[in-house]
Amino acid sequence: MNKARDLEYHVGYWLRFVSNHVSGAFQQRLATYDVTAAEWVTLRSIDGLRSCSLSELAERMGSDPSTVSRLVERVLRKGLAVRNHSEEDRRRIQIELTKTGLSLVPRLAQEADANDERYFGHLSRKERKTLSELMQGLVQKHGWKDKPIS
Repeated sequence: MNKARDLEYHVGYWLRFVSNHVSGAFQQRLATYDVTAAEWVTLRSIDGLRSCSLSELAERMGSDPSTVSRLVERVLRKGLAVRNHSEEDRRRIQIELTKTGLSLVPRLAQEADANDERYFGHLSRKERKTLSELMQGLVQKHGWKDKPIS
């Protein structure tokens, strides 16, 4: 009978260990703004599109429309985004950030940068690039499409 390897042998264990700490700290940073990581991804995605339909947003976020719809409802309730009817077609609804949402995105981006710096700042530029390329290579190799929302 084969002996089970120690948890620490597995690369996945270390990925999870690091991910839990990095994302947990980021979630704490976001909590001071009353925003979750999933809401941050939603806000940043809307900001990148400026004005978008729910289906465009779901595509950008790499998630299903029902999940994105729930997230949009949360940022709408917080006054960070609004729904507007298209001037060309009143049936078409566009989602846009409010002034509050627009002003929040750069502050949250700074928090994301600071969190990255805290955990990966000790790595050289080359090491950070290599680590990122390794992770992106795994995503491509396995054909993963679902983006990390939360």
